[in-house]
Amino acid sequence: MAGLAAAHRLNQVCRHALDLTILEGSNRIGGRIQTASLGGDQVELGATLIHGINGSPIYDIAQRIGALSVDTPHENYENRFENPIFCAEGTRLPVDPRLLYPAIDLLRSSMALVKGKVAGQSLSHNGGSVGAFLRQRLHTLLLEQAFMAEDRQSVQDVASKRRELSTEHGENLASLCENVCDSPGQRREADISNVQRSTMCNIYTQGEDLTAQSQEDEGSTWPLRGSGEKEGETCDLWNPLLLQESVFFALEALERSVTACNSLDDLDLVSFKEYTEFPGPHVTIGKGYVSVLKELESNLPAGTVKFEKKVQKIFWNHSHLTACAPVVLHCEDGSIVEADHVILTMSLGVLKAGVSNSAKQDSSLVCRSAMDLKGWKAIREAPAIELFEPFLPPWKMNAISRLGFGVVNKLFLLLDPAADKRLLTEIAFLHHKSSENVPSWLKKTFYMFPIYRGSNVVLLWLSGDEALQMESLSDEEVLDGVAQLLASFQLAKDESRESNRNDLHAQKAGTSQELKQRLRGMFKGVLRSKWATNPLLQGSYSFVAVGSSGRDIDDLAKPLPEMSEIGEACTREEGNVSDPQAESSSDRTAMFAPLQLLFAGEATHRSFYSTTHGAYLSGVREADRLLDYFKKGSQSS
Repeated sequence: MAGLAAAHRLNQVCRHALDLTILEGSNRIGGRIQTASLGGDQVELGATLIHGINGSPIYDIAQRIGALSVDTPHENYENRFENPIFCAEGTRLPVDPRLLYPAIDLLRSSMALVKGKVAGQSLSHNGGSVGAFLRQRLHTLLLEQAFMAEDRQSVQDVASKRRELSTEHGENLASLCENVCDSPGQRREADISNVQRSTMCNIYTQGEDLTAQSQEDEGSTWPLRGSGEKEGETCDLWNPLLLQESVFFALEALERSVTACNSLDDLDLVSFKEYTEFPGPHVTIGKGYVSVLKELESNLPAGTVKFEKKVQKIFWNHSHLTACAPVVLHCEDGSIVEADHVILTMSLGVLKAGVSNSAKQDSSLVCRSAMDLKGWKAIREAPAIELFEPFLPPWKMNAISRLGFGVVNKLFLLLDPAADKRLLTEIAFLHHKSSENVPSWLKKTFYMFPIYRGSNVVLLWLSGDEALQMESLSDEEVLDGVAQLLASFQLAKDESRESNRNDLHAQKAGTSQELKQRLRGMFKGVLRSKWATNPLLQGSYSFVAVGSSGRDIDDLAKPLPEMSEIGEACTREEGNVSDPQAESSSDRTAMFAPLQLLFAGEATHRSFYSTTHGAYLSGVREADRLLDYFKKGSQSS
């Protein structure tokens, strides 16, 4: 998107005056935009939504070319996530959503606060990450719910205890913040765990004690009611506190797929509010996201885009021994391209891999790229090749290293038209924390839903470690795992297990093979993205990781060499000139030509990172930077 946007802008202003070339590493345009089909339905393997229509250049293009609405079936998110059916693992009947509202409302209000959408409110008592902030609020809620359920404390007692524990928790996290400043990464599994042990686990213990005491007093377990359930029928797996905790963690997992982080502990709290969206609804493009790309490409001179040209090495600052141009691109197929100016639009994941040998990575536990995921080495062990010669300046490499670039994948499943109709509803999975029935790569899956009302294609989102693990599986293993997930949630009738359908412990030997096989037979096709293991992308989109900030995005976007560096270099060269036959000042200046490398792509936009409109606008930004440079040059000549 960024490359096409930049080329389109340059061609629009300087038609036929510039020699434009787009080097595309694959055999198609689009990168992380890929429109496909499954079972006759159009789907998006990558970018899916226009995030806000008022002011969005993507929406304007799609509207202008009539791409928004079509009669053919396609992936559509209209009215999505409004009335899901909440299913608790190990139970057959849906959960009464009223039991979940406190945690759902808490997550929504907390994220609104984190995003800076609550006027007059400021963040306090946090551990530097969105995850630490959310956990503190969840634990306070669970404690309050435990006291209210016990009904032995007044509301005032609850408030008093809440203040007491919040103060203690705040002191722990304040101390933690000092450590974060010194070593921002070494906190997620080390320091934070200490805070949890000192304060948060205390809350859990009190909550569990109160719940147990309440159950003992009442002589029964907490009821898990669903439609058609008999009066007095109970589930011994769950209680309201566990349900609220589960739905909260499930919504956190959903947020991971939005932000692309492996854990919300990786997501910087202070910088998160800098991300903004255009006003208005989020919509899909009826003719596919690729239609916008084709529109941009169609306005370029024929042959502008060169396919299957993967760049292997970038020489800049006249470092190439034989070339005349300041920048030389070596492609994997052996071809060489010389240029005065290059707008680099490769993903942040590719940049991270390309500077890994020269930029020292910190030893933190913060996951900043697919290479930091636990399953990466088992999938790809090829050594990284240094992308730039000479090395990028340290400030640029540090920005690349500190920012986050995560993995989000989409998994589409085609169901047999005769499949159980419950599988074609919007299902929200509430995983039980003690269960071992669900495959590890599906344990954080929250939603499964048809891509539009009446479709036989359903979709699941996966993030981080789980998304990477899915990429390593065969299609058969993927379908087998999903069948096991659905069997654990009893999403098809299994008469042989009616007697113990609520007994999770009775299922520890594995879910019913008969039920699992019946579910497996309902799937007729699978289609999924594999962004992490795609060498041209190495991930999905960017986020501001703990230890980084919006300033790193600005540094990533700065062109090379900087004008200040050019001036200093020329001054040094002037001081070294003693031979009257030496090169002229203009020749020396040419050696340090400005704007050799420009950087575009979604990761370079401080407000719109992770979006297609951010990528588009960054491409236009760098094109305008060049146009301004050309204009100033023509005026001075």
